[in-house]
Amino acid sequence: MVKVAIRDDDTNFFTDVDSFCKAYKGLESIPISVGVVPWVSGYNGDCPESSGIDSGSYYDVADNKDLVSFLSSGINTGRIEVLLHGVTHEYRFDDGRRLAEMQWRELQSTLPNKLLEARQHLQRLTNSDISWFVPPSNIIYKNGIKAVISAGMNLSGIIGLRIDRELNRQCVVNYLLRWLYRGIYGYPYPAVLEYAKHNELNACRMASYEYLKGMFDLCKKYTHPMVVNTHYWDLRDNGTKRDMLARFVDYAAGDNADFVLMSDIVPRKRNE
Repeated sequence: MVKVAIRDDDTNFFTDVDSFCKAYKGLESIPISVGVVPWVSGYNGDCPESSGIDSGSYYDVADNKDLVSFLSSGINTGRIEVLLHGVTHEYRFDDGRRLAEMQWRELQSTLPNKLLEARQHLQRLTNSDISWFVPPSNIIYKNGIKAVISAGMNLSGIIGLRIDRELNRQCVVNYLLRWLYRGIYGYPYPAVLEYAKHNELNACRMASYEYLKGMFDLCKKYTHPMVVNTHYWDLRDNGTKRDMLARFVDYAAGDNADFVLMSDIVPRKRNE
């Protein structure tokens, strides 16, 4: 039986509950791991809600009372868990190159405290444990990973070409696992990668129905979990994407998939 989790990114101050419900209409029984931005910036990439908002301002998700109530209710019923998705999700530019948040924060000495503050803020809001960090644009480097671990979280992300985890035997094994799997099967490594003080779990993109189906079949063959990366605003605005996800859920359910939260795949953080 394959454990399947949905990781939805970009929930923030501007997210209205109706949009989230529309995105997952017909899938109300499926648990969702929701990546939340605590203090969203006016420049939040592709998320249309913040388009045109003053990029020098920041908006606290706590001020969206309906959203906080919705998330808290979902947590209490076991349908939702909250993940930390950046601090502001702000993009900045350097010589015309767009930098994701964890890129331009990489050399900031305050980064560990920023992530801890953000985690604690969401924990107070939702009265729940925040055990996962999702880097905006799935980009994070060495100091960012150290800050995630220092703040007491696991990482939902992917190993890049360069080795930016602490160099040791486990780091090398995980690096080889990730890239050999990709080279042999054409998919990112879906299983849990264990490190001394944290775990990592990748989420696959919604490239196509065939891509999701192929990934599921591979996970079933090797008894790996599978995490699917979604964006509520993309599902809300794109009927083709909604239909793709619903079709995949039907396929996986027909093969006895167990739909779970990400924390059901990795129940406890390694550094606790």
